[in-house]
Amino acid sequence: MAVAARVRSLLASERVSRSVATLYGGNVPSRVGRIDIRSPAVGKATAAELIFRLYERHELALIRRTLRPGLDVVELGAGIGVTGALLVKRLAAGRQLVLVEANQDLIPTLKENLRRQNSGAKVSVVHAAVAYEGSSIAFHQAADHIRSRVGSIDVATDVVPAISLDAIVREHQLDRFVLVADIEGAEKRLLANEAEVLGACEQIIAELHGTDAEIATMVCQLADLGLRVVERRKASFSFARS
Repeated sequence: MAVAARVRSLLASERVSRSVATLYGGNVPSRVGRIDIRSPAVGKATAAELIFRLYERHELALIRRTLRPGLDVVELGAGIGVTGALLVKRLAAGRQLVLVEANQDLIPTLKENLRRQNSGAKVSVVHAAVAYEGSSIAFHQAADHIRSRVGSIDVATDVVPAISLDAIVREHQLDRFVLVADIEGAEKRLLANEAEVLGACEQIIAELHGTDAEIATMVCQLADLGLRVVERRKASFSFARS
């Protein structure tokens, strides 16, 4: 393991995180302000990752550097609302932010962390997972919330409503929009099923999961839709139309 990776692992350890959470009473300072992590559904290392600026650091950097603020935003895999807190600060007044999260236990924390931003944006939170195999899908809730994901019924701890990006766009009457996504590998299914609605997407900020070859294929698919790489940080990309 590289030295930097070892340092990150130590800083984000459960022992350090418990100390940080206790020190701040479960309301931990971060890049985007104080974040409520008091729910037992939040991963045990989250407090340390937030205070040492490790949590979703690549996605947050791309949002800061490349987000087009004059558009509505859909975020898939909203988690506890850290990226959402930055998005809602960056959006122009009157724009919509629609956040989709599959883990029902995280929804109160997500709403609280967005409420704190006092933004002029219109915020909607949807409990669902992007899926295309029926009206619901199996969901595995891991001890560390960022590792929870839709998947096999054999490891499922819950069943959540399924939704498509197209349905979100139609329900909220979005025209041109930005897509922010961290959906733990489901982005491949998204690309396979949502080419038409992605044609109305002006920008995508997403973490792509898979082998190097799979990621390269997804980048090519998005290029075919007119969305080209603006900036990359590790496995996180910002794509935009010219």
